[in-house]
Amino acid sequence: MPKSYQKNSRRPIITPLHSISLKGISMEIMEIYKDVVGALPPTEIIAAIAAIAASASALFAAITIISTARARSNERLLEHAIETLERAYSSLVGNSQDGKIPVADRLAWLTSARLIEEYKSAKKRISSALIRQECESHEEHWRHQFYLKLKNLSGGDINYYSKNGSIECINPVSAVIIHAFADWPEGKKDPLRKYRDEKDAVAKLKPMARWFILHQYCGTLPNPHGTGRSR
Repeated sequence: MPKSYQKNSRRPIITPLHSISLKGISMEIMEIYKDVVGALPPTEIIAAIAAIAASASALFAAITIISTARARSNERLLEHAIETLERAYSSLVGNSQDGKIPVADRLAWLTSARLIEEYKSAKKRISSALIRQECESHEEHWRHQFYLKLKNLSGGDINYYSKNGSIECINPVSAVIIHAFADWPEGKKDPLRKYRDEKDAVAKLKPMARWFILHQYCGTLPNPHGTGRSR
């Protein structure tokens, strides 16, 4: 490359891929093209254009490959995370009846806790904000399922865990992991807080007048002389 280009250019020739957009790449290539072509004799212009075109093509191909690989990795992590939560719940619940607390099985609690920790690890590795949001939606569903299964343990007998000091007692760390997962996470924003109160929610969401008992409960009975919504 001519010394004049190297001396006068104010831009780095190589820019990290993570810090540029496709538009930025295109503009960078065009600027380099102008500088290079302007510094070359006419006989070398065609060769320079061909070299720049080949470099641009390779760069775009590399970006596409990296982007596709990252998307596939995030999708696989999401699938793994969801499946891990399902297994964690199944491991804890076993064959216990609906509405009943899980069987006090030491191995079941250990397995469920380990799977919950595996889920957390998989979730941390998701780099896509959109896929992470989807993951958290699944997490919220399974958190509620765990809570429903464990809520009757809040005032139960300590012997459920200790088994009177038996070697088959529930591992305390596994119990903490599982109960903590069933709780609302500290620092997590509640989407319901966007509404000041029930009247604000009714004003913004406008549930129909046919939900009479709901409006009576919220103190938002529609004006009988108003138009309102009906179905």
